[in-house]
Amino acid sequence: MYRTTQTTGANARAQRILVVDDDRALRACASATLRAAGMEVCECGSGEEALAMLEHECVDAVLLDIRMPGMDGFETCRRIRELRRGEFLPVIVTTGLDDMEAVQAAYHAGATDFVVKPINWTILRHRLRYTVNARTMADELVASKDQRRGLLTTIPDAVLNLDTEGYMTEVRLPTSGWAVSEDIFAVGVRFTEVLPRQSARIAQEAIERIRQGADQTSFEFAISLEQGERCFEVYLAPGADGSVVALVRDFTERRDAQETVRRLENFDRVTGFPNGDMLHELVNDMVTAGSVSYSAVAVMRLELSGLDYARSLLGNRRADELVRMCAKRLQQAMGSQAGTQSSPDCLIGRIRDAGFLIVCDDLADESALQQFAERILACVTGSYIVGDYEISVAARLGIALAAAGQIADAGDLFDRAELAMGEGGSAPVFWSSKIRDRWRDRAQLTKELQSAVNNGDLHLEYQPKVDSATRELLGVEALARWQHPTRGAVSPGVFIPLAEENGLVLAVGEFVLEQACRQIQVWREAGRRVVPVAVNFSGHQFSKQGLLDSLKKVLASYAIERGGIEIELTETVAVHSCAGIEKVLQDMHEIGIPTAIDDFGTGHSSLDNLRKFRFQTLKIDRSFTADLQTSAGSRSLIRGIIGMGHALGMVVVAEGVEHEEQLDFLREQRCDLIQGFLTGRPMRPEAIEPQLQYCGAA
Repeated sequence: MYRTTQTTGANARAQRILVVDDDRALRACASATLRAAGMEVCECGSGEEALAMLEHECVDAVLLDIRMPGMDGFETCRRIRELRRGEFLPVIVTTGLDDMEAVQAAYHAGATDFVVKPINWTILRHRLRYTVNARTMADELVASKDQRRGLLTTIPDAVLNLDTEGYMTEVRLPTSGWAVSEDIFAVGVRFTEVLPRQSARIAQEAIERIRQGADQTSFEFAISLEQGERCFEVYLAPGADGSVVALVRDFTERRDAQETVRRLENFDRVTGFPNGDMLHELVNDMVTAGSVSYSAVAVMRLELSGLDYARSLLGNRRADELVRMCAKRLQQAMGSQAGTQSSPDCLIGRIRDAGFLIVCDDLADESALQQFAERILACVTGSYIVGDYEISVAARLGIALAAAGQIADAGDLFDRAELAMGEGGSAPVFWSSKIRDRWRDRAQLTKELQSAVNNGDLHLEYQPKVDSATRELLGVEALARWQHPTRGAVSPGVFIPLAEENGLVLAVGEFVLEQACRQIQVWREAGRRVVPVAVNFSGHQFSKQGLLDSLKKVLASYAIERGGIEIELTETVAVHSCAGIEKVLQDMHEIGIPTAIDDFGTGHSSLDNLRKFRFQTLKIDRSFTADLQTSAGSRSLIRGIIGMGHALGMVVVAEGVEHEEQLDFLREQRCDLIQGFLTGRPMRPEAIEPQLQYCGAA
């Protein structure tokens, strides 16, 4: 038995540790702790300072924080390894408890070991001492074989000496951290007899290689103990007089850490399902296998809606709970069909926040797969109770099916399932060549939209908003239109979602705002009466940095007066666009930009949102207006919305008014403004100008 101790005598010196961390308090705590343990400490607040110090000074180890501004710990570690004194310098990194991805990256950068925050200072100082001692002794071993025994008495591993027959003649076990009892590795016992049968054979072969002249060799083995399986690695080297020296190291904790890293890399943290990358690898191995053992493979791409709203409403922890509930229902849908003729063997994976992949092989037929997919949809959709909230979840499901040998890469199947899902509604959709052609056309249309945005080929039309009592024009809404050279007029319901999906919506939004301001300037310079022009803003625009500054710049360049431009946004955008949107809306109001909540009643509408966001205008969605003549419920809702809006001091606008009967009802309910085909379709600026009388006209 042996214990690791500090060197004593005339040549003894304190171990010198460099602490690198931008947190001054943590550096102070580390310095105090390590100095109390008899170590010398020097400090740096950045990676750059550490590298400069190491160019000229010697230290025994570096305690390095991974997360630092400027040069982070990963780069600092890589640069240390490039220094003349840094190749073998022990570098212990500090990181968060759950940040195993950072741990793996640190090892790749050259880290020796890691500790997690909050730091256990007692363990840290022992680990530093062990690490420095081991490094020092390793250097001495390289320098002189005569010092080997001194090295072996200072490292926290078991050291065994085996005679020519393989019996243990000397056994030195660590005094701490060793899980195997002393009677297993004991003098007089043959080393191979304490190992599992398969490991014993491998050990004997390794010992023979050393005896035949090999300088060193190694192998691994595992032993099952009461506290669980322990894993060991054994390094063998020649000893004196034909003996063999075995260094036995317990690497169970390292294996567990590696397994944790592997799970973080390959499995979803919330559900425990394989992630997309791992599922792709598994399916790719299947479809590219030399001997095909399946008749067909199908990939189902399942997307749940409602999770974004749940995350904004419940927070991340509760939203993750909802995801687990959805995953459990999905597993139940699989389990309920187990053993039936229509139940394929399936593997479930999770991709992104609301997406799942279901891979099935050895299917009965397409009809059975259709029924199976319908059962999945029926199982996962519906209401979920999370805390005090009831959340409704809907789903779309796309299916891509391929017979054995028909596809060379799993990614093709995944892509096809994704495209099919994009076509789906409440029923499963199979991928087909028609879907492929539609998405190719969609991709081409996206490319043409990019050109239209860049070339200024979009234009604006303006739809009147009139007084419900007098029909006087009191405002207009600016609407983007696209007249394609060969396709003709492309519906905004087609190209606006395209712009949202492909990052073009910011450019489209900037175009609409710029053109609307320019049109106001044209009308003003022509002496016409200028009415407020409303423009729609997307969530991307509200999330843009410097939104208010860019708005003020555009308004100033066209000398737009207060209230000349009104911003419309849906409540869904208001809820999901960005943190601090209440402050943004208030700032807009203060600089003279009124705001309106559009499509009210179709999203997650609530009185609390109206009060919180303090809009100046409320627009009733056209779906309520359309049912006025036939639905008493719609009439009651509109009465309530108008009353609520007026109680909050808001101007109420009804959209989609197409008949005189609708106007009569809205007028009776004192709705302020109406907008719809009855009083004016969207039109070019020159068509609406007759309603903008010249200033001073009779």
